[in-house]
Amino acid sequence: MQESAHPLALRVNTAQRVAAYAAFAAVSTTLNLVVQQIAVMSMTGRAAGVLPLSILVGTAAGFGAKYLLDKHFIFFDRSTTCRDETRKVVLYGVFGLLTTAIFWSGEVGAFYVFVTAEAKYAGAALGLAVGYATKFILDGRYTFTGAQPSPDAMTGDRRGAVRSRVASDLARSS
Repeated sequence: MQESAHPLALRVNTAQRVAAYAAFAAVSTTLNLVVQQIAVMSMTGRAAGVLPLSILVGTAAGFGAKYLLDKHFIFFDRSTTCRDETRKVVLYGVFGLLTTAIFWSGEVGAFYVFVTAEAKYAGAALGLAVGYATKFILDGRYTFTGAQPSPDAMTGDRRGAVRSRVASDLARSS
């Protein structure tokens, strides 16, 4: 059974997807930090494990939100089986670790080369940009393989698959 295209995928171009991806990155980062702060405030006066626990719950909140936003509104993925979701969450997490390493490399590398706070933050910004761009490409190519691309994002085999589907639909209707 051929799955129909996601209705939003037909109306969203690549520039809009990239803008939404950046906005969702900001939303998930903000959610991560807010949840961390709530965790710290709720555990004030407790054991020394406050910092790691706050980072863990903040990261989980940001990761979950970004995954769902990317799945539904960036890559228009409609898969629903537990096996597919598990594979996608694992790949999404692995690619997140890889791109975090890119971010940290930019931040630390700039600091060690230029030895200034400004360089550290400039390297962090560059590392984040390169990391998110890399993650966007990796997730589109490997994580959300059942996704419905927007029309101007179709290349290679996807374009041919759409053409053959349109041709078969036209043949059936005539």
